Amino acid sequence: FIISGQFSSEITGQQRASLLGTNLGLGLATNMIAGTLSESLRRNTYGYVQSVDVLYYGGQFDKSADVRVTGQIGEWVIKYGGNVINDPIGNANLSLEIPIKIITRNLLFSVERKVEGLESTNEQRTSYNSAKILYRISF
Repeated sequence: FIISGQFSSEITGQQRASLLGTNLGLGLATNMIAGTLSESLRRNTYGYVQSVDVLYYGGQFDKSADVRVTGQIGEWVIKYGGNVINDPIGNANLSLEIPIKIITRNLLFSVERKVEGLESTNEQRTSYNSAKILYRISF
């Protein structure tokens, strides 16, 4: 039900095989491409781009793929992502983490824009802006 949106008794054998093949194939392909792309961008951007992840949940790729890019400039960490293939600005989650070294190196100031609802129309989408002070505990 989670993958297809239908109960197993409602899916025919042909739909089940098609769903498994399509989702599994695209999921593996996006993971392989994202890993190679992350490594290439890390090397070619002198470490500014740290990682690129593509999460695919099934359905139309351009509507359900979640793209995430993490970068670092000095000690500032920038994260960009979301369902950004069709609308790279309106659907984008964006966060910036800045260390506050005056007090301690584990204190961070974070500014974030988060979009909920992956619908393409503005009426279905809600965005939140926030600013936080975080304390990082590393193990």
